[in-house]
Amino acid sequence: MPANLQVLPTAGATRSALETLLGGSESVRIASAFVRQSGVDELRLLRRPVRRLQVIAGTDFGLTQVEALESLHTPPDRECRLYYAPEDAAEGVFHPKLYLGTAGSDFIAVVGSSNLTGPALTRNVEINVALTGSLQEPLARDLDGFFRSLWQSPGVLPLTKEIADAYRANQHAREHLWRQMRHSPEFRRARELVRRTVLEHFAAGTGRKWLLVTSMDNYFACLGRGRWGDENYGRINQIKPGDLLVFYIKGAHRLGAAAIVTTPVYRSSEDTWTDRQYPYRIDFEVIARPATPIDFKPFIPRLAFLRRKDEKWGTALQTSSLELPRADAQLLLEAIGAADAAPELRLAVADSRAGYGAEMKRST
Repeated sequence: MPANLQVLPTAGATRSALETLLGGSESVRIASAFVRQSGVDELRLLRRPVRRLQVIAGTDFGLTQVEALESLHTPPDRECRLYYAPEDAAEGVFHPKLYLGTAGSDFIAVVGSSNLTGPALTRNVEINVALTGSLQEPLARDLDGFFRSLWQSPGVLPLTKEIADAYRANQHAREHLWRQMRHSPEFRRARELVRRTVLEHFAAGTGRKWLLVTSMDNYFACLGRGRWGDENYGRINQIKPGDLLVFYIKGAHRLGAAAIVTTPVYRSSEDTWTDRQYPYRIDFEVIARPATPIDFKPFIPRLAFLRRKDEKWGTALQTSSLELPRADAQLLLEAIGAADAAPELRLAVADSRAGYGAEMKRST
């Protein structure tokens, strides 16, 4: 019987497939360009009762955390190796993402874009495929042969203390240079150009522009989950993927982050906010966030949607969401962009935002 194939179009679907692979396999082999402690923790690899575990991780760009490999490395049953390719090597970088499990006469494999990192298994844009079938199939033999060729490659290094320490020294040097570069005038100018260009694109986009009105507590809850909720389906269903969101924090009269909607409306009972459930929800991606919410009042005279400019101006904000005229949205977005302390636009290296050695986390 030919192998079964299932497309895994999300990070969550991939994590679920890997849970199945790890839970049902006697032997597990992993080849991943980057391995980080967050990925090891996400899959609970240290607690998996597999008889044999082999992991090969890449060293390119210093993104693999050797400490994650050291925690798994207890030979002969659990063994980790590093694939080393000189930076000027003609063969290019080590970039596979293969998870291969076997039990009895069957195999299960996950192949695609996901590294063994927390973001790759929880929130990144990823696509993989899950393959299941008999070890006698040509596909199983090809996957097995690919991993064996990597494991026995001259470029694969054992995880000795000397090699791990040398890798760490190289990684720390990269981190130091990265910190210097990101504070250089040239880098700041380039980043500002990208930020301004991206914000202008969204401000001029065809999607509708919305002001979301919420409390300070709920504002941070929304940012923490990348989610907005409403009790009124008809109201939230007007907001579509690609629309621009601007947060207004009531009570404090402050302007918060700007975001882009990434999903249609869906229903969920997952706890997110402390005051109410808000069962109808959309997800979003933050594109700019001030380090501190901005005083909203100086914008009142220039905002067309606020018909009243006297002390009753707030009557227009007695709702949870309202559509903004394009000019108003552009004004507010420019202010947010100018005060943006970044979630630095994701042009950073792999899953690192604050530097090579720091794990990227969603803003909270």
